[in-house]
Amino acid sequence: MQAALTGVLLLALPGILGPGVSIPVQVDLPATALTMMGVAFMVTGRPVWMIVGLCVIALAASVRETAPICAALWLWSPWPLIALIVPAVIALVRRPAESSGIAEWDRITAHPIRTSLEYHAGQWRNAKVMVLPWGVCLVGLYALDWKLAIVLTVAYAQLLVATDSVRLYQHVAGPVLALAAASLIPDPWVPLAMVGQFFWLTIPERI
Repeated sequence: MQAALTGVLLLALPGILGPGVSIPVQVDLPATALTMMGVAFMVTGRPVWMIVGLCVIALAASVRETAPICAALWLWSPWPLIALIVPAVIALVRRPAESSGIAEWDRITAHPIRTSLEYHAGQWRNAKVMVLPWGVCLVGLYALDWKLAIVLTVAYAQLLVATDSVRLYQHVAGPVLALAAASLIPDPWVPLAMVGQFFWLTIPERI
């Protein structure tokens, strides 16, 4: 029951699916799925499966370069960071385009912190952007420990160098916060929690 609820809480998060303009072509969903698969293999603690898990995380890193960092946070282990060699090699051998062809995107790439502060101006204490998208997953904060606190801190820290919000912090902290919430919700309340996570009072932010 806990596993099913965790899956529902995670998949119903607005930032996990992401903005409609990028569905189904995006890197977030496949990278997060592969990272979770790799973590599932590594958490067994068996050498063979840990190697398999590391390979899967390396594959995820070829989709989204932050995948090994997410895996290290979820497992609370430095081993997944070995997979950072994948984006490192890609960065060495590829030749990036001089321009994206869109002036605003080029400005964001050239000045990530400045543009982040511009895009998030007036949003830092906006609950609709920063808190409410979590829905029922907020229950997980009741059992907040220092590990979960660090994961959430890293997840939200991305907003200092990127213009998006919900999509970023939920792909980093979503799996662990969903699990934390599911572990606290009693079985009789599971159906209500699932319904509460799927239906929103207002249209949530997804980007």
